[in-house]
Amino acid sequence: MPLENMSKTLNILKKIEVLILDFDGVVFSTKNSFWKTIQKTVNFYFLQLLKLKGSYLNLVTQKEIQKFKDIGIYNDDWKLTKLFILYFLSALTLKSKSCLKIIKEGDSLKEVLNIVQELKKIFNSERLTITYLILVKKDKEKGFKPLLKFLKENDELKALQKIFPDLIDSLPKLKSFIQTKVNKEDLIQKIFEEFYLGKKLYEESYNQPALFNLGRGFIENERPLITIETLKKLYEKFGRLIIYSERPRKQAIYVLEKFKLKDYFNLNSSYFREEIHKFSFLGDPGKPNPTPFFNLLKDLKAENKFSAYVGDTIAEAILIKKLKAKYLTKSLLIIVSKNFSQNNADIILKNVNELSLIF
Repeated sequence: MPLENMSKTLNILKKIEVLILDFDGVVFSTKNSFWKTIQKTVNFYFLQLLKLKGSYLNLVTQKEIQKFKDIGIYNDDWKLTKLFILYFLSALTLKSKSCLKIIKEGDSLKEVLNIVQELKKIFNSERLTITYLILVKKDKEKGFKPLLKFLKENDELKALQKIFPDLIDSLPKLKSFIQTKVNKEDLIQKIFEEFYLGKKLYEESYNQPALFNLGRGFIENERPLITIETLKKLYEKFGRLIIYSERPRKQAIYVLEKFKLKDYFNLNSSYFREEIHKFSFLGDPGKPNPTPFFNLLKDLKAENKFSAYVGDTIAEAILIKKLKAKYLTKSLLIIVSKNFSQNNADIILKNVNELSLIF
């Protein structure tokens, strides 16, 4: 960063009145929870539900998850998980288009599972395997690499249609099937949440029985990234801290209470998935959509104050850029990352606890 820019940024830091933190990757580490849940959910769909044969390999690696996250449109892990499942289901459909005759939006979760069972019979009769899917994702024309390229310039459906041109007319149907939601029940989301929360916490959170016996929840792997010492110092300067995160509120409170950190945060004023998705009339209200974030600033009576948002991904960088362009806010972006371009953030920290050095 040029010296004049550094001096300007440091001067702005002194004026910051409102500090807002992302949760995942900033307050808590999630690579051993959410990212593993993505991997397990994708594997479960194809290995356990569809019973594809082949070596038990992760269909998606953590490096690949990172690459899709780096686009900036997959901050929502449910959304990314559904993309991976739609991609691999599309690859199977290329080899067995007869499956399109039975794919439809189900009227119940039971019907969706029955359709999956019929798909299992079709794909197994065609001898389609996990190895085939691994090879497809590495393909120069139909693999993850060209998909990532097209996703930077197109919406999800158009990007998939570009790499699977033979499925242009079929992909909307496949996507609708993947996203089937019956009475707020969504098969992929249900699998994801059962892996992430574990049976007991899932049933407490959703007030319904777990469908699968998936063992201990990956949420138990989460550990705080921010120390008590840092929280105390930030609390002294800013008071109880604000969170802006697409994580469901109950899940954030669970880990904060588990590690006795809840009292450092103003949870009543914070925005979680529930508050952000009240803006779903705008389309996808999640990051990097700036409107829910601006509404948070208004709720805090801080739209005209100097504020800083601490994130860890390109999604936060795009959000703040759009926020300043659309609403002319005096907002600063602080990114916690060891691998991030200075062009995308005002300040880059290697560790969230370096916040105690700049405030």
